[in-house]
Amino acid sequence: MEKSNKENIKFIITVVCLIVGIIVVGILIINTKKNSCIKVSFNTQTETKINAVEVKKDESIELPTVTRDGYDFIGWYLDDKLIDDNYKYTKSVTLTAKWEAKSFTVSFETNGGTTVNSIKVKYNDKLVLPSAPTKDGYIFLSWECNGKEYKGGETITTDLILTAKWKEDETAKNTFTVSFDSNGGSAVNSIKVTCGGALPTLPIPTKTGSAFYGWRNANNVVVTSGKVLDCEDITLIAIWRSGTVVQPTTSGTRIIKFNTNGGNNITARRMSCSVQTSLPTPTKTGYVFVGWFDSNGNRVTNTASLPCSAVTLTARWSSTAGTITPTPGGNSTNKTFTITFDSNGGSSVNQMIVQCGQPLPSLPRPTKANSTFTIWLNKKTKQPLNAGARLTTCEDIEAIANWVTVRTK
Repeated sequence: MEKSNKENIKFIITVVCLIVGIIVVGILIINTKKNSCIKVSFNTQTETKINAVEVKKDESIELPTVTRDGYDFIGWYLDDKLIDDNYKYTKSVTLTAKWEAKSFTVSFETNGGTTVNSIKVKYNDKLVLPSAPTKDGYIFLSWECNGKEYKGGETITTDLILTAKWKEDETAKNTFTVSFDSNGGSAVNSIKVTCGGALPTLPIPTKTGSAFYGWRNANNVVVTSGKVLDCEDITLIAIWRSGTVVQPTTSGTRIIKFNTNGGNNITARRMSCSVQTSLPTPTKTGYVFVGWFDSNGNRVTNTASLPCSAVTLTARWSSTAGTITPTPGGNSTNKTFTITFDSNGGSSVNQMIVQCGQPLPSLPRPTKANSTFTIWLNKKTKQPLNAGARLTTCEDIEAIANWVTVRTK
């Protein structure tokens, strides 16, 4: 009996030892497995999930590729380091996807307006519109694409072509543009003038070696400030007088006296020679002021060409607006003369400037009720004035219209 008990105890001990041994071996196997495998997890920063991958220590894996609307995939990062397929893992890590928003192009079709450059906008960024274009005769309303109006602030998710929408500017119908051809002088900006309104003070260009004489139209008719023109765009051409131009000094005092030649009295002006300003406009009943002229017969439009000393300017007048009497003396190729027109009861005709020695241009044709215009005659000599004729003298002429009465039944 005693022997049987001893054997039972021995058996139990043996079994316990076996069980303990099995447990120890299992623990060793598990620990060995844990030490040999590494877990690589992925954070896509999107709703897309990627399962973790187990990799043995010091081995690499082929990294997965991911996509995201509106973004370019830059790569997988471990902290700030870019990880590629050759990276050797030594511990479990979590790789994070890095993205860059795509850039989209917003182009602008101005539909006849000024050019607007295209812009780049990042995906999901807000649209910031550039300055609106301009278009002569129109008012800019909005940018549109496929019937949708874009005001700025819209979220951009694709390329866009925005088209300008315009409406006609009703006020522009009542204005016209005066452009200036400085004829070799300094550039002059165009101006807008209200139809039916008088021209404002016209600009004064400069030109080396020449004195500004005035503005003329394509028909050689002088156009001056205060004149009312037809409601249509026009280009005025600068008239220059060749020769040495007296430049004012920048120190000292200039005294300008005004001989109004029968007009209203204008007090003499004393001013610094460094001041450049316009000249006053006198008035004379029954006459139109032509301009101020110095003692040499040169027209003076402002103080820029006056010497820094005392000077007297004399007014010239005409019954026709804008007459400019040519400067006597000098080379005839640089001289001009003025033809003024007495329409003899017909419609008013503006004077014309002609270069000495050159053929007469096409002459205007006035109108008169119940009459037919035939020809212009030199009022002094009664000789006909025909387009293309070359006059032998270089002096101002007054032409008078010749009419034939039309009899009506």
